[in-house]
Amino acid sequence: MHKHKELEALIKGASKADRVGAHEYFVNRFGADSVGPLSDYLRKKWQRWTLEMCKAEALKYETRGAFRKGSRAAFDAAQRLKIMNEVCAHMTLGNRSHTAESIAAEALKYETRLAFKTGSKSAYHAALRLKIKEQVCAHMPKHAKWGHKKGG
Repeated sequence: MHKHKELEALIKGASKADRVGAHEYFVNRFGADSVGPLSDYLRKKWQRWTLEMCKAEALKYETRGAFRKGSRAAFDAAQRLKIMNEVCAHMTLGNRSHTAESIAAEALKYETRLAFKTGSKSAYHAALRLKIKEQVCAHMPKHAKWGHKKGG
């Protein structure tokens, strides 16, 4: 994580020489503690991800979504190496933590299936995944499909 957002924005897409010069300017202007080390602003060399490296990177995140967003290279490597479950074992499961009871309680807050779907996407999709949507939506009216009868 870069300490100085202005420097980060300035060097995006810049050459190594420009990055070094910009870093030196910001250090002189704002101080080394404010800016951070030069290595934070230089491009990292390409490396082959290992199990240990993926685990170390994954430990920085609490969910798979955050891992994917924050470290795409490590996330992709973990998928490619088929070690995702191992490196993400410490993470919370997000919407997969829904139980049938919690889904039913959430569904009771809504009067229509559409309101349930838009108001609580994670619970709605968990109900679909667990194949309990009809059960938890039993209190909601089923609307007739739109359309007209033929021959009228």
